[in-house]
Parts: sequence; C-alpha cells; structure tokens
Amino acid sequence: MKRVASLAIALAAALSLTACTREMPVENMPDPLWAESFRWESTPGTDLDSPAAQLVRATVESDEITLTLGRRYTYPGYIDAAGEHGTPRTNGPRGGIGTLTMKLVELEQTPDAVEALACLDTTQVSTLLDGQYVLPKQSPFYVLHAYRISARLAEPSTKPPDSQALRETIVPKETHPLSGPPGRSARPTADVFGDWEITEFAMSAAPEDRAPCLEWAEQRWGGPNPPAPTRSASEPPAIEPFYPGW
Repeated sequence: MKRVASLAIALAAALSLTACTREMPVENMPDPLWAESFRWESTPGTDLDSPAAQLVRATVESDEITLTLGRRYTYPGYIDAAGEHGTPRTNGPRGGIGTLTMKLVELEQTPDAVEALACLDTTQVSTLLDGQYVLPKQSPFYVLHAYRISARLAEPSTKPPDSQALRETIVPKETHPLSGPPGRSARPTADVFGDWEITEFAMSAAPEDRAPCLEWAEQRWGGPNPPAPTRSASEPPAIEPFYPGW
C-alpha cells in the first residue's frame, strides 16, 4: 500500500519536495522486524554485476530499505548520491520480511550518464502489523511497480563541500539470516556510487514503462493477476536466497 500511496501522491503532486524527503524521528524507536531478501532478474545480455547495473541495484535496494527501516540503514554512499530523490515516505518504518523480486528491464549507459527501468514485484514482501503479516492485494496496480532511474557522473567541483565526508552506515539487525550465492553478501560493504549522482528515481505509471513489467509479472504469476497467497496472515512470507548479491 505504501508504494501505491506514493504513486498517487506523485501523480497528484500533492506533497512538496521537503515533505517527501522528511525523515521520521528514530530516537528511542526499537528496530522493526526486518528480514528482506532482494532477488534480481534481467533481460538477456545485461550483466547484473556491471558497474552501471550495480549502481541501479544499490539505488533500488536502498530506497526499499529507506521505506522499511530508514535512510541511516542504506548502502554506503547512497545518501550523498541520492540527495532529495527517493520514494516519499509518509509513515514511520514498519520493517519488512520476505522476498522482493525485481527485474532490470532496461539499462543504458554513456560515459557520464545511466538510464534504467526496473520492475518490482512486491507480492512476497510483508510487514508485521498488529501481530499479523499483511497479505498482498490481488491487483497488479497495488503490487507491481515500474521505476525510472537516472544518474549522471558529477564533476568534483559540483558536489557539496561535505559530500566527501564519511557517513556512518548501520547494518540492520536481521530477524532471520539471509542466504545467497557462495561468497556473496546481502549488501555491499563499499561505496558503489562513487562520483555518480542520482538525478531521477520515480515510480512510473506510463503505459510504455508498465507494459514490460506486466509482461514479466504475468510470466511469474501465471496470469494477469497475482495468485492468491498460500499462507495465512499469521505466517510470514518465504525468504528466498538473495541474488546476485554483492
């Protein structure tokens, strides 16, 4: 629901940029439940470990971490690279559990720019609310999202004076250990953003952007709508191994 609300807000232009990027207070707030695995797919010929793909993956994953936990838990370098860009967060962190499956549909790079389109299937991600694991809606509008991501290589002189300062990054406490390919980690330990600046990170309702996401989702779901959940609200969603990891 939080992503659908974000889309409605973006389309209506009802919130100012300041309101969109306002961080909720975290003092004295216990760490919420968090055990979310990120799984990526890509179109043939796209290397998920290329620098451009890593930039996009780190941006998308950090945005999801912002929504579920807060910016202080995002990947090294993300806060400076993203600036004011990211999904509007109108509620405090609720945590997240399950598997977020994504597909890098488009990836174009020039020496100083990156353009990408990513699809997110949120049907296997949930939050713990009032002792229940929220079940997904049965409509693509609510659970399938297309994101446009753009970045440019910044000249050193254009970056804020304090942008080179090291920021403390906090690794979230996993309720369940995350597994993945041998020798890979669930999150990067180094800054994969470098001198790149995120210039766009926006959920898109454009038919040309949603079309490839719907095609991908229908292959996953076996039809135009997501299948009914096989779990009850008292059970958490499955946590699949992350892929490809870092």
